[in-house]
Amino acid sequence: MKTCPGCGELLGDSVKSCFNCNYNYTIGRIVTNEERELEKQRQLRMQEEKEKLRKKKEELRKTQLGKNPLYEYQTVVISDCTDGRPDVDEMQSTLDKLSEEGWRLHSIVNTEIGNTLRDLLIRDRAEVMLSASQMPPMNQIILVFERCIKA
Repeated sequence: MKTCPGCGELLGDSVKSCFNCNYNYTIGRIVTNEERELEKQRQLRMQEEKEKLRKKKEELRKTQLGKNPLYEYQTVVISDCTDGRPDVDEMQSTLDKLSEEGWRLHSIVNTEIGNTLRDLLIRDRAEVMLSASQMPPMNQIILVFERCIKA
């Protein structure tokens, strides 16, 4: 705790200005009403400038977004054949069909789901354990396509 040198008010240690007499610890004196009013006006101007700058940035952002091309995306999941081989025929027909519609391949992700399926089969039926352990790993290929809808 500290005592205000201007009026003797008991204040917390982190207080920078006395609420009673306006003694300012930063500048070491009592701030006049004119100085407080000038500070309020300065703060208001700074706030208005920040708001103008924010609006200007938002307008620039909207303008730039209007210039950028827009894309749409489509995701296709292709599972392996039952014997564990990739389903190349389905993949080729998907690529052909979507490329005719103006889509281009953006990315491919390969996920292994075989172990999960095998674990489920083993837990559900103990008698299928032999055939389940002989299952090949199963994969899913995820194809992500994109096409420009506005240049």
